[in-house]
Amino acid sequence: MTLILRDIGYREGPDAHPAKHRLDLYLPEGKNWPVLVFVHGGGWDSGDRKHAVAGVDLYADIGRFFAAHGVGTAVISYRLLPDVAWREQIRDVAGAVAWVYRNAAEYGGEPKRLFLAGHSAGAQLATRVALDPEPLKAECLSKKIIAGVIAVSGAGYEISEEAASTRGGRRRYYERRFGADDVSILRFIDETAPPFLIFYGSAEPKGFHQQSQRLAERLQAASVPAELIVVPHKDHVQTALEMSGAVGATTAAWIISSRPPRSQAGSPRRLPG
Repeated sequence: MTLILRDIGYREGPDAHPAKHRLDLYLPEGKNWPVLVFVHGGGWDSGDRKHAVAGVDLYADIGRFFAAHGVGTAVISYRLLPDVAWREQIRDVAGAVAWVYRNAAEYGGEPKRLFLAGHSAGAQLATRVALDPEPLKAECLSKKIIAGVIAVSGAGYEISEEAASTRGGRRRYYERRFGADDVSILRFIDETAPPFLIFYGSAEPKGFHQQSQRLAERLQAASVPAELIVVPHKDHVQTALEMSGAVGATTAAWIISSRPPRSQAGSPRRLPG
């Protein structure tokens, strides 16, 4: 039976946002289970952990699914553009990760088995916190606390390259969110990076394919365990929905086994379907 604890504040004090500096916990039975922190998508300027799609509680279903499979899950919110700058979003995610790391054992979790996941913009934020040492250092922690990352339909791992290779609309999309800042994160990859599972849907726009492929290539070049998986026939939203289906089952098995894949060269693996 899953225990659900909602609206837990992960940041306190006068700067704490009453709605966004909060998370929901989905706790499995037993003790010493692995822990997953999930970061929602929404293009950096929309979305929330309470978001629903066609009447489906998208992120709540992800929390319930993983808890039912023996993985304690924290589904977090964070502040959005343009209310805060993009750097503050990274700070929020790092703060949530730090809270979960420091409090997981109280609820029965094993903080040494802490994984970070996200969809779309959430995948970019999760990946940044896992690769760049500074966000967790600001929380007096090391990025080594991250046991692995699950990046689903990630956007903007290498923003400058994607903007330069597409038409003006995509370039303006990133300029409105990040200005002239270099927010690309593949430059942080080295042999200290945690293992990665990377997913994208075959029916998503090509930019999502390319961003996931480039992330996998750079990780593999640094000898970091990484596997790239294509979810057949699924678009951007459907791939998120599959986090409480085939993608989630693959991820849960990986988390629980604690045996990351070897670096995979060549073509990505396809899920059945």
